[in-house]
Amino acid sequence: MMSRRTAAAGLGGALLAGALPALAADPNATVRVRLQSFLQTHVDRLLVDGAFLWLDLPTGEVRKLYPTTAHPMIMTFGSHYVLCSEFRDSAGKPIEMDFYTAARGNGHIVFRTEVANRAPLMALMDKGKVQRL
Repeated sequence: MMSRRTAAAGLGGALLAGALPALAADPNATVRVRLQSFLQTHVDRLLVDGAFLWLDLPTGEVRKLYPTTAHPMIMTFGSHYVLCSEFRDSAGKPIEMDFYTAARGNGHIVFRTEVANRAPLMALMDKGKVQRL
């Protein structure tokens, strides 16, 4: 009888073998995976009771935003990256967040975060400063 560990290892190997052609087909796949992992860790460190706290300056309200999904689209901005993520507010309304990152050592840092403000990214795209990875 096959042990659970052996079965899990076999399944993991089969899944990885199936994913390898896809990774080989996309030369940026490793970079994408590394950046998405970084963003997940970054967001997790900022959460307070599961929520990202955002100061809505026009209203003076501190709003709780909850992470939902990271978008597969990652943009390059010179030697930097812009990673997009979707959050939801307490009412369930989607809120887009754009994280501008720079390499530092073996990792990355976020040097700017835009919350519910896609206009700066769109302006950079219109000027040709930002391209899809």
